[in-house]
Amino acid sequence: ITFEFDAEGNIAGNASCNRFGGSCAIDSDKIEVGPLRSTRRACEPDVMQQEQKFLALLGAATAWSMDGEELVLTSPDGEIKAKRQTAE
Repeated sequence: ITFEFDAEGNIAGNASCNRFGGSCAIDSDKIEVGPLRSTRRACEPDVMQQEQKFLALLGAATAWSMDGEELVLTSPDGEIKAKRQTAE
């Protein structure tokens, strides 16, 4: 799973099987994502389940914070922890 934010207020990435994108508003420690759109490829059931859980958590995220080098996106149903990668 990969994703990135751009300067225009968008988020886009790969959710395991499908590419996704949508709007994103960040203010202080708050975040609002969505609505999200994605491609509709079919993959193995376990990959699809992981992808659906990720997209649900991402779409419901209401807060963000940094824990060392990890970005933590928090929703009512859980957290997404992401490590920053630099382009090579």
